[in-house]
Amino acid sequence: MRKGSLLRVLTPLFVLIVFLCCTTQQAHAQRLDWWTKDDTTNNLLVASNSLILIDWAQTREIADNDNYYEVNPHLGRHPSSGDVNRYFLGSLALHNLIGAMLPRRLKRYYYGSQFAYRLSIVGNNAQIGIDLKF
Repeated sequence: MRKGSLLRVLTPLFVLIVFLCCTTQQAHAQRLDWWTKDDTTNNLLVASNSLILIDWAQTREIADNDNYYEVNPHLGRHPSSGDVNRYFLGSLALHNLIGAMLPRRLKRYYYGSQFAYRLSIVGNNAQIGIDLKF
């Protein structure tokens, strides 16, 4: 991966997050809702975050093993461990920020779709033999 290419990808995302925060929140300070009264939504929140952590561990294994290559275009075929760490720290932060900003009625759908998406990635990685290491 070329130096600075991850920065070129993350900069527009950061600008988008700032824009969304400024335009979707009211002028007064508002508390972000991380947790809801709905157990299913909370379970999906925890499960989707857990799958991001598992994907992170699998991707670190890919970075350290020449027998595999990464298919995520944001990381490149053979990312460094540092690139992987930065990408997944940003992914976790963005995932939880988006979830916290969503109205309660949409949280379940968001976390459910993220759970399904991450499960397919983690399942595929496990099927081809990628270990979990931190």
